[in-house]
Amino acid sequence: MNIYIAVVEDELIYAEQLDKILNHWAKQLNCALSLVHFKSASDFLKTDFNLYDVAFLDIQLDETMDGLSLAQSLRKNEYQGPSYF
Repeated sequence: MNIYIAVVEDELIYAEQLDKILNHWAKQLNCALSLVHFKSASDFLKTDFNLYDVAFLDIQLDETMDGLSLAQSLRKNEYQGPSYF
C-alpha cells in the first residue's frame, strides 16, 4: 500500500522532522509513503490536491493564506481525499 501525503510547511526543519516521524511510522506498519512538500498554500492549491490521501498543513505560513484558511479552501473545493480507504 502506498500512502500519498502532502506536507505544506514553509520551514524546512519542521518539514524534515515530520518526514522522519512519518517514515518511522510507515516502516513500523510496513507501508510505503510518497511525500510531497509545498512551501506555500498557493503552491498546494495549484496541484491536483485530490490525489493526496493526507495533507499536513502548517498553521502559520509566511504568506497571505494560513493553514486554517487553506483547509477551508480545500473543503470549499470539495477535497475529501481518495475514497479507497
